[in-house]
Amino acid sequence: DGLLTEDELVSAVVEVLSDGRHSVDPLPSREPTAKQLITAYPGIKWIDGKALRWNGTYADKSVRVLALHGRPMDRNELAEAVKPEEPRRSVITQFQADERVRRVGPKSYGLASWDFEQYSDIVSHMRETIEGSKRTSMLLLDLKTDLYERFGINPTSINMHATSHPLFVLEGQKIRLRRADEPLDLPPLVDNGRTLMFREGPFSGKWALKLQANDDHLRGSGTPLPSNFGWDLGCRPGQTGELSWGETKLYWGWTQQTPSIGSLRSTLKEHGINKGDPFCIVSLGKQKFAIVAEVPAVQSKAAGSANYDEHGNVIGVAR
Repeated sequence: DGLLTEDELVSAVVEVLSDGRHSVDPLPSREPTAKQLITAYPGIKWIDGKALRWNGTYADKSVRVLALHGRPMDRNELAEAVKPEEPRRSVITQFQADERVRRVGPKSYGLASWDFEQYSDIVSHMRETIEGSKRTSMLLLDLKTDLYERFGINPTSINMHATSHPLFVLEGQKIRLRRADEPLDLPPLVDNGRTLMFREGPFSGKWALKLQANDDHLRGSGTPLPSNFGWDLGCRPGQTGELSWGETKLYWGWTQQTPSIGSLRSTLKEHGINKGDPFCIVSLGKQKFAIVAEVPAVQSKAAGSANYDEHGNVIGVAR
């Protein structure tokens, strides 16, 4: 798997052609023919005047390109070097999953053997940097500088998360983590067709999130929750945990802008809820829940009351 220069390969081929067993022209006139021969060979890839052994998987080729490059490469740049023609998704998928390759920035990849930190996501690195400062808060400028130097994270992205992500609190020029007992300014839950309140029965007075079983639910994908509904369930920004319903446990996490829950697949199957069927997740508070096929009636909205989207943001007013 060693690298050979083009001149070294040409010399090698010319030497073979001139080993005395064949009648050949003088070496200088044979060099173009040798270059053409090597270039046409499918097992060799020319990059910057260097020859790479070009066999194996996309991941194998990606490792060789990175080794030749000598520094991290942009995800798309690396994929194009391995496979110039579109599509390249399969190349990216392979080297992302290969243990020899490490993600070292939002879009950058290098060799795992290099001395670079593993990159995960912006919010996680913002959090661990603030926690690692050993102070309750740190200057936002220092945070942006640190993450740019370590991972090449765009300072604008840091600003965006600092001002919008519920895990963080800005106080002047400083940023800190929101305390677990610190309230979050969220719109109130209302009957809007997506979040509903039970008015009678065993769940009277409890809020529910109305959903329709789809392919994502039935194959076990996670489900995002409106922030205000997640808060009512007992989820808190920057944390993870389990919701319980008797013996049933359901993972939840709020590491991104909004909370989400884990797979509903087995629970829906257990209760005979199939694709297209409506169902409700009922919030019982304190990280307890229930799932029912019953959907409570929506109360009529008074004029002037707000309508909210799935994240709890106001999107209109009833008239």
